[in-house]
Amino acid sequence: GHFAQTHHFWNAMDRLGKTSILKIGLICATAFLIFHLAYLLASDEQLEGCKAPSPYPVFKIDKFYRPAVTQFVTVPDVSVASHVSGDRVDMFVRLCDDYASGYLSLVVYVRTEADLEKFDDIFHRYPSACLNADIHLVYADSSPLYPANSLRNIAISNVRTRAVLVVDADMGLSGDISNIATPPLGVAVVLPLFDTPITRWEELPRNTEQLESQRAEQL
Repeated sequence: GHFAQTHHFWNAMDRLGKTSILKIGLICATAFLIFHLAYLLASDEQLEGCKAPSPYPVFKIDKFYRPAVTQFVTVPDVSVASHVSGDRVDMFVRLCDDYASGYLSLVVYVRTEADLEKFDDIFHRYPSACLNADIHLVYADSSPLYPANSLRNIAISNVRTRAVLVVDADMGLSGDISNIATPPLGVAVVLPLFDTPITRWEELPRNTEQLESQRAEQL
C-alpha cells in the first residue's frame, strides 16, 4: 500500500511537469516568509511593554529662544559652542564679549522658573549683550544630574559654521579665534588652555606676554 501511494504521487508530479513543481515551490516559500514575518510582528507587539527605556535622555528643547541678530559681512569660519545652568547664565555675557567677531551657539539648562526669570532679567538689563549668539533653552528632566554631554551636543548641532570651538562658559578667549585656519573635515584642533589665579574677568591675560608677566609677578 505504501509503495502504491508513493508511485501514484510521483506519477502525479510527472503529469504536473517541472514548471508546475517550481511554481508550487515558490508558493510554499512565499507562504513561509509571510508566516515568519507575521510571527516576528506578533512577537514585537508582545515584547513592546517589556522593552527597556532608552538610555539617552529626551529633553524639551526651545531652540533659538533668543536668536542671533548680528549680520556679519563675512561669516567667520568658526563658531563657539557652550552651555551653562540657569543660575550662571551671566557667564554668557562675558563669553559673547570675548568673541564679538563671530557666532556663538549657547545652551541654558533651565531647572526652575527662577532660572528662566533670571535669564530674561539679564538680557532685559543688557539688551545689546550676545546679539551674535543663538541661545537655546533646555528644560530639566527629573534627574538631579547636570547633562553636560547632551547640552554640549545640542549646542554643537545648532552652530552656523562648519568648524566649532567648544569651551566652558567660564573660560576667557584670548585674541580673535575667527582667524584660526579651518581644519580639514574630520580633523580636531586642540588649543592650549592656561589656568590663572586671577578671578576678575577684566584682568585675565589676553596674550602670551600678559600671561608671562602675571606669572613673573606671582613668583
